[in-house]
Amino acid sequence: HLMVAVVPDKARIYPQRLAAGAYPDYLAARYGDALGALRTRGVDVVDLLAPLQRGAAGAQVYYSSDTHWNQNGARIAAEAIARAVQERRLTLAPTTFSTSSGAAAERPGDLIRLMGLEHAPAWLRPPADLEAPAVTRQTSVDAQGGLFDSVAVPVVLTGTSFSMRGNFHGYLQQALSAKVLNTAKDGGGFLQAAE
Repeated sequence: HLMVAVVPDKARIYPQRLAAGAYPDYLAARYGDALGALRTRGVDVVDLLAPLQRGAAGAQVYYSSDTHWNQNGARIAAEAIARAVQERRLTLAPTTFSTSSGAAAERPGDLIRLMGLEHAPAWLRPPADLEAPAVTRQTSVDAQGGLFDSVAVPVVLTGTSFSMRGNFHGYLQQALSAKVLNTAKDGGGFLQAAE
C-alpha cells in the first residue's frame, strides 16, 4: 500500500516570520494543489500541514537555522502518518521501540551553509540550534527463524532529506510499532531516493 506524506515548507508553518509577514499569495495554493493532484490520481495522501501547525502553536517544529523539521516536528509527522495507517486498517507485525536522548549539543543548520556563513566567525552567524540527539532502538525480540530465514521489514520509507532529520525514521518506527527500512537520500530528493 503506497502512502505519500506531503511535507509543508517551513515558511508555510511560520508565515509571520517572513519579511512581508505573510506567506506569498502566488504560493498560497501550492500545498493544497499538490494534495489535490495526488488524490485525483488515486494516491493515498497524508496531509501534515494541520498537525504541524497545531504543534507549532506550542513549540518549535522546524530548526531555527535549518530548512528541515526538528525532532518535535518529526515526531508529530510520524504520529500523523501512524494515525493514517491505523485509520486505513493496515496491519503490521508488531515490534516495539524506545527513544532516548543524549546530551544537548549545537546542531549546524543548512541555512548557515546556504547563506555562505559556514566559515564565518560565530558572532556573524545566526545562533545554532541546540538539540539532544534522539536515538530510537528496537526493544522487542524478533521471532526466531532458521539459519537462512530473514525477518521481513513491512514498511519502506522512500523520502527526501526530511526523512533523515530529527530522528523521523526512529519516531516513525515507534509510532507504527513496526520496522521501517529508510531508503531516503540526503540532497537527492524523492525521485532519486525512489530510484
